[in-house]
Amino acid sequence: MTPEVVAVILRRLPMSAKRDVQKANARLRVAAERYPGFQGAQDTFLPTNGNHVDLVTVFSFDIRRHLQR
Repeated sequence: MTPEVVAVILRRLPMSAKRDVQKANARLRVAAERYPGFQGAQDTFLPTNGNHVDLVTVFSFDIRRHLQR
């Protein structure tokens, strides 16, 4: 079995953008589900101090070729 591959995206956003970004990520996830080899996606909001939020998004695919599509 080939280990899965991931794309990790880290973004720093104003707190006011959090809801809009969550909606956009949901649309991206739906689109990614249509691609061969999609294994899943996860969003993690990191603790912050201030008026921003750090968001880590991970998309997983079964093989590199499918991730690169």
